Amino acid sequence: MQRALVFLLLGPALVVFVIWLAFRAPVAPVVATIAMLLFLLICLLSAMAGLVDGCLARAVPILVRAPLTAIAGSALAFLFLSLLGMTSSPMEVKSFAIAGALYIGLCSLLSHDWRGVKV
Repeated sequence: MQRALVFLLLGPALVVFVIWLAFRAPVAPVVATIAMLLFLLICLLSAMAGLVDGCLARAVPILVRAPLTAIAGSALAFLFLSLLGMTSSPMEVKSFAIAGALYIGLCSLLSHDWRGVKV
């Protein structure tokens, strides 16, 4: 349950909030529409990455699982860009892949049950 909440609600909301802050929180209808579409697109990306993280959670420890899930998030972000036909420059592709990896890796770390981990 915690994994679904983090990957499908908290993660996409965090991405939209960061984009909203990047545009300095304007109230223009165009930015609100872009934020809504971004939220829906990120939900699809998060659902697939959440499935990958859930499958890895049973067999792989968190120190290995988070980077593997981040790599899957990076590949999924590139796949979404390719399917939408938005791969115009290598710099855009690289920035979206890095952002996808950071975002999905963070969601993987946040969804882990840290109560049983000994430091």
